Amino acid sequence: MRNTKLLLASVLPLVASSATAAEITTYGIVDIGPTYVSNQGGKSMTRMDAGTLQQSRLGFKGVEDLGGGLSAFFQLEIGYNLDTGTLATANTLFSRDARVGLKGGFGTISLGRQANATVDALAPYSAAMLGYGPSYLATHPGNHDRILNIPTDNSIKYATPSFAGLTAIVAYGFGEQAGDSRQNSTRNVALTYQNGAWSLGASYLWQSGVNVTNLSLLAPSANPFGATGASDVLRSAGIGASYKFAEWSFVHGNLTQSKFGISGVTARTLELGMRYQATDLWVLGGDYAYTRVVARADYDALAVSASYYFSKRTNLYITGALQNASGTTVDGAPLTAQLFTLGNSSTGRQRALHTGLRHVF
Repeated sequence: MRNTKLLLASVLPLVASSATAAEITTYGIVDIGPTYVSNQGGKSMTRMDAGTLQQSRLGFKGVEDLGGGLSAFFQLEIGYNLDTGTLATANTLFSRDARVGLKGGFGTISLGRQANATVDALAPYSAAMLGYGPSYLATHPGNHDRILNIPTDNSIKYATPSFAGLTAIVAYGFGEQAGDSRQNSTRNVALTYQNGAWSLGASYLWQSGVNVTNLSLLAPSANPFGATGASDVLRSAGIGASYKFAEWSFVHGNLTQSKFGISGVTARTLELGMRYQATDLWVLGGDYAYTRVVARADYDALAVSASYYFSKRTNLYITGALQNASGTTVDGAPLTAQLFTLGNSSTGRQRALHTGLRHVF
């Protein structure tokens, strides 16, 4: 006990002085509700799902002014399952974000586990990442184009200052494989542009090896892309845009293409969506996406939503999604549908209806 008191006496002044020198914020999201699934493994079911609109999270971020226009910052973000209290990613505490960096007249540089440049450039034009309603159920099949944020480990990212609304982003993920710097590495470039009501983004991603983990999101009978491994390479490019026609209402869209090295499969997705602020309390959303896996499969996906805001921080929402899948897997078996976060259907169609309560703090 005496040693503990001595330790606290030595540490607390450091914490106090640090708190006065830096701005530190704690924030988070809690999101949960029931989901009805029309077909999961051949039967309908109702389940409790956490984080359908946005993943529940707890975060800490801070900024310190270093003088001369230079500042240091950090961000740590835990993803968790509100229904069970478990970590969203097993054995990974800060699964959503873990980075530190510097910002100044030269731009921004950050290091750690963080979103890639494709997410920075294209997420603002995809319903799965916008958080207004259609939700993660609108994720492109298998997240083949990496728009859904699955952070890159061991990465460094640089963003230029904005020049007349134009920003360039470069990111690199170290593979950390002795004798082969390419294996497991990620290379990513992007451009973003803001001009009045218009917003645009474009990106190119090259990713090697077992970092290509997104297809594990699909069951084997719902996977037309093929297996990946340490020798695989994913190349993905995309463009996106949005137009704001009222203060909180806008239309958005994106077009992406991905190619996998081992299977040689090429996949393309076209997505169009809209957020509409019907009243001060009601927000409506709609999204449609078509995915073509060349010479193998086709997907049609429709998602709609309505949210009622009790306050700026708390809303009750309902979202529904329908996916139709046709074609075959890499083994030639009939393809089954699978909306993101759900188990796969036994047929080429799956419907889901989710009602949730989200609170942001």
